[in-house]
Amino acid sequence: MDIEEAFRRLARWSGGNEDVMHGIASIVTYHFGPEARQVLLGWFFDIEESMRWDPRRYWHLLNPEEVKRMAAQRRAESE
Repeated sequence: MDIEEAFRRLARWSGGNEDVMHGIASIVTYHFGPEARQVLLGWFFDIEESMRWDPRRYWHLLNPEEVKRMAAQRRAESE
């Protein structure tokens, strides 16, 4: 399931459809042994950790007042 979730996150972050990877956990378990699954998951973590962080992706999780402050600051910086 961890590998399926990693595939889904990678699909979402790359702009793809994350539902394409729904239900692949049993297929991954069938085709890859425990050691291969561990290596594969490690590679996914390496990819995730190397991605550039974009705060705009997380605005919906921030306090609305903080979002307003950040937007005002960006407007002031661009002027």
